[in-house]
Amino acid sequence: MIEIGRIVKPQGIKGEVKVLSDCEKNRLANLSRVFISEKEFKVDSISIRDAVYLKLNGVDDRNEAELLRGEAVFALKEELVPLKDNEFYFEDLIGSKVLDENNIEIGEIEDIEQYGAADVIVIRERNMLFSVPFLDSIFIKIGNGNVNVLKEEYDNLKING
Repeated sequence: MIEIGRIVKPQGIKGEVKVLSDCEKNRLANLSRVFISEKEFKVDSISIRDAVYLKLNGVDDRNEAELLRGEAVFALKEELVPLKDNEFYFEDLIGSKVLDENNIEIGEIEDIEQYGAADVIVIRERNMLFSVPFLDSIFIKIGNGNVNVLKEEYDNLKING
C-alpha cells in the first residue's frame, strides 16, 4: 500500500472529501477503493481538479466526512495508473544504495522528507545521516535498487543531521 494523500476537509453536503495528494493526481484516476485508519472504503466517485475529491461509500453527509479530516489515505499500488519508464515512487527508493558516478558505494537512502519547496533525501553514510536536496544536478541515475549521484555536487550540498 502507498499513502496517496491526506483528507483536508469535507466537500459539499453529500459526504465527499477533498484529498491533498502526495503523488501525481492523474495516477489516482482508476481508484476503486482506499484505506483510511485501516478501514477499507469503496470509491463511489472520484474527481480530479485542483485536488482529488472522493465520494466514499458509506460516507453520506458532511458530518461523516468531517470525521475523516486529517486522516491519511492509502491505496494499493496495483490500482494506481502504472508508472512510465524512469518513474518511481519515493517509498521504493528507501533502502537503495547510493553510489557515485563511478559506482563506488557512498551510503544508503534512509528516508525521504517532502517539503513544499523541495524534497530532501536522507542518506546514511558511515553511520551518519546527511540530508541532500533531491535535484537532477545531484541524482543522475535511479534504477535496480541503486541511486547514482555526482559525488562533487553531493558533497557540496549535503547537510549533516
